[in-house]
Amino acid sequence: MLNETWRVLQALERAGMTIGVPHPLIQSLPVAEKNILRVRLNDSGGIISVQEVLVEERLGIRRIVKTSDGSFPVIKVNQPFLFLPAESALWDKLGKARADQTRIDLMSEAAKQGSYRTWTEAGWKWTDSLSKADILLDRLKSNKQCKDMIDLAARFKKALEGEKNKFISAIGAMVLKQLKKGSLGAVKTAQELLVGKGKDNRGKDKKISVLLVMELDGDKSIHQAHLWESIAEVLPTDLATTQRCLRHYAAASAFGGDGALLEEPFSAVKLLGARFPLISMASSADKAKCNKRYGLTEYTVCPVTSGQSRRMAGALEWLVAKDKKGMTWQYMPSGRFEMDPRTHRKKEKQDLLLVYVEEKPELCAKTASYFGSGIEITQAQFDADARAVCDALRGILLVKPKSKLNLFLIRKVSDGQIQLVLAESPMVKDVLDGAERWQTGAKNIPPVTMYLPEMPLGKERFPAVADAHPLTPYPDQVVRLLARQWMRDGSSPMGADRKPQKATQEIAGPGLAEVLALMLRTEGKWWSTALQMLDLFIRRVNPLLIGVFGAQHAYGPRRAMGHHEPLFDYPRGSREIALRAVAVFGILLDALGFKKEAYMKEAPFQIGQVLALADTLHKDYCIVVRKGQMPNTLIGTSLMRRALDNPAGALADLSERMMEYLRWAKVAQVSKEWTNEDQRRIAVNEARKRLRQYQPLAEKLGDADLPTESNDITKAQLLLGFLAFPPAVEQIEDSKEENI
Repeated sequence: MLNETWRVLQALERAGMTIGVPHPLIQSLPVAEKNILRVRLNDSGGIISVQEVLVEERLGIRRIVKTSDGSFPVIKVNQPFLFLPAESALWDKLGKARADQTRIDLMSEAAKQGSYRTWTEAGWKWTDSLSKADILLDRLKSNKQCKDMIDLAARFKKALEGEKNKFISAIGAMVLKQLKKGSLGAVKTAQELLVGKGKDNRGKDKKISVLLVMELDGDKSIHQAHLWESIAEVLPTDLATTQRCLRHYAAASAFGGDGALLEEPFSAVKLLGARFPLISMASSADKAKCNKRYGLTEYTVCPVTSGQSRRMAGALEWLVAKDKKGMTWQYMPSGRFEMDPRTHRKKEKQDLLLVYVEEKPELCAKTASYFGSGIEITQAQFDADARAVCDALRGILLVKPKSKLNLFLIRKVSDGQIQLVLAESPMVKDVLDGAERWQTGAKNIPPVTMYLPEMPLGKERFPAVADAHPLTPYPDQVVRLLARQWMRDGSSPMGADRKPQKATQEIAGPGLAEVLALMLRTEGKWWSTALQMLDLFIRRVNPLLIGVFGAQHAYGPRRAMGHHEPLFDYPRGSREIALRAVAVFGILLDALGFKKEAYMKEAPFQIGQVLALADTLHKDYCIVVRKGQMPNTLIGTSLMRRALDNPAGALADLSERMMEYLRWAKVAQVSKEWTNEDQRRIAVNEARKRLRQYQPLAEKLGDADLPTESNDITKAQLLLGFLAFPPAVEQIEDSKEENI
């Protein structure tokens, strides 16, 4: 992705944006690190105090570190300072201690029983830390702005003189002293630093993680932005003690310009939760022959200058800054899953989408959110986001008609490697046209509604919606729809453990690249993508659609009798997905040239409607004749799966089985003893209306040449017919209906 990052840099420089030039060795503290203490040194290198580092202070702290070498001025400790024998009774006492004072007393006892480790035994690569202090002393000696850092480096060297455990024991003694005085509140961090987490099965101390931040006395701080900027200017970018045998075959940078070529690993940027180099290629330690086929590896793969590497890293960091989430970047589902080692369940793997307008990268609009809402559960609607983004893009189009929107999708393929899975630069005009087609396609459906119950979400609650209708989906929602196979009838009934049963199985599906190919009508891709997605969509979402709408057709009688309704086994999330799936069907059919004005008049759609009407007639019959006793599945729902394979055969079966219900509907009468709220009165009136809708459709289909096999287009239309409102008929008042 080096070329793409260079384009980002050029776009930012053309726009006059100020970007940082990050030093590859100057890094912030890990976000996951919890145990951090500040150690203040006096002029002679003695320990003045040990303090807890507050959460708000951590963001400003920097350190010089490469990967796992010793850092400065922040020291990482991996082993406890005190060595205690495995048979010591203190381990059991520490494990049971709950009060802070008890822990402090046990730590004091451990200091008397145990012995302090040396630097090396504490897992601290002190020689690396010392070498970094020496480099700072040498490079900063004439820089007055860096006086505090020079003083700290000198004090640090003095602190390490003499015995190899003197510095460690001095820190331990100060920690205990301040704990007893009550001036240090980080008791758990102190316990981990001094005695650790106990022994493993081999009798060795378990690894710990504590960061010690070196500081000057007198409440001074060397962690100031201007100081670290001065350090970045003079600090070498490669502190390796061993020389690499790699050699450039090029004389100049691939991107032009003057300057010495980079002779160290490419600058790394934090993406997808880890730091990755600008170009993920094999290292010199990689033994795979395929990675050395051309004799090029690491920085020799693509010759660039050191300054260009750092500037590109700065441009990428500008693009993925935290405050630009939703504008220039957004996490996206990849359509892939991995096993979570903690829960032993599959979890969704995330991709990173980068988006910017080449002519105006600083565009203040939620451009990335236009393509997806991310992993957060919100009530955001695509139409609202699309309207805001499109308005901003139209403003650019008026000034620069040939503007482009650059899209990059980055995927983590291993712990040290990322992959660019999408790199597109559509014209802004094409993006606007794609948004219009996407929204138009989502409306290419018959009227479909469903009740959504109230749903709690943290401290908030999503209110109930009486007649929810399909909304235009975000592209990333389509990825998630296709990444799960719905099982059984898509329901989540309570199991024997009184927990809802799992309704889906995670399975790999198309990624965002395929969805965007359809949305933006990428030449040579979108037609085949639409056909493949329609096939996959029917197979994976079909059980849910038939199940939840079949349950909706059957809703009412069981609840009136105090029984459990199957519709209750579909939580709000499942119902929202069903409505979203209906919108996606509209988008796919629209892309393939099938408009609702035409396909709603075709036989497949009308067969679906007949099956839905059959469900209602069957339900009304059961309410009146069978006194509310309902079968597990209504007649239309039970024939839907057969209809998807053989529409003509399913309709023939239906005509035989419906005779009894049709005869009843034709002669059913309302009793004068039934109140207006009586379910039987409502059922008879509804059956008469549905009969007037059913008969014309059945007669028309009876004379038609029906297919005995179905393709994906036929199946989609049949499903939409089953889910849609019944066809309109001449309305008759209920009072007159009963006297017919």
